Amino acid sequence: MMQKLISVEGLAVRFFTRKGTVRAVDGVSFDVDDGGIVGLVGESGCGKSATALSIMGLLGPAGETTSGSIRFKGEDLLRLSPKEMRQIRGKEISMVFQEPMNALNPVRSVGEQVAEPLKIHLGLSGGEARLRAIEMLEEVGIPDAASRYDQYPHQFSGGMGQRAMIAMALICEPKLLIADEPTTALDVTIQAQIISLLHSLRERLHMAVLLITHDFGVVAELCDVVNVMYAGVIVEWGNVVDVFDDPLHPYTRGLLRSMPRAKRRQRKLEVIGGAVPSLIELPQGCRFHPRCEYVTKRCFSEEPPVFQLNDDRLVRCWLFEGRMKL
Repeated sequence: MMQKLISVEGLAVRFFTRKGTVRAVDGVSFDVDDGGIVGLVGESGCGKSATALSIMGLLGPAGETTSGSIRFKGEDLLRLSPKEMRQIRGKEISMVFQEPMNALNPVRSVGEQVAEPLKIHLGLSGGEARLRAIEMLEEVGIPDAASRYDQYPHQFSGGMGQRAMIAMALICEPKLLIADEPTTALDVTIQAQIISLLHSLRERLHMAVLLITHDFGVVAELCDVVNVMYAGVIVEWGNVVDVFDDPLHPYTRGLLRSMPRAKRRQRKLEVIGGAVPSLIELPQGCRFHPRCEYVTKRCFSEEPPVFQLNDDRLVRCWLFEGRMKL
């Protein structure tokens, strides 16, 4: 039986803005097993990145975790001091951020940035850190890594920049990697290479991965379990094969129908009507009801609880009333 590496329970995150309070994450719960790979999927603005940033302790001054717990190896990260969190961040939990060209420091060489966690967390000297960083750059598929070490981010392509970000995140061999949209803005060939790279590194390092994406195709390639997120809450949980074969929540069904398929002849892609609601002014009742083709009168006034269909299928939808309620 797999052991839980990280367990998120009832997580709520708020951002305080001039326009009002943004309920970015609203009671989210999920687990990532040791060595497992879990997907967190949904449209932009649904709270995926805020969930990741709360795990990393990087919400910033405008954000606040208002309730819940994040237990990593049994210890609640939300109760740690900033100093204690810095000892974990980059060593035991690392993150690959969106858009590597924005995440990398433009005035420092790529190699220096990859080597920095070794100096901070493992106390390696400059020379030792350089040699290990070059090895890591080679491992993630960057050619002529010794020369590339001294180059700057603007001298790297998007795909090479993403590889450098992955090298930086994995240099201390963390137990958990959070990958936030790791293939966004990359062409399909580079996307396939990055997916293959993450898969092989995960197996070699036996690390767990939390993959954040809007792309169900990437989830199908990499994940064991998927959590579908909408407007700050998770609306469906399940094994990837089960969710693809039999999606339960109307939102999940819509996302899967909108995926292009090579064997399906169609003139245009299907879309989910409407847009993700404002997280400042959420609709009453079910958050998806303004866009749902199965909406009922009850959906307008009552937010559905989580219904458990079996040991590993959970769904937040009134269509499944009568099943076991959590």
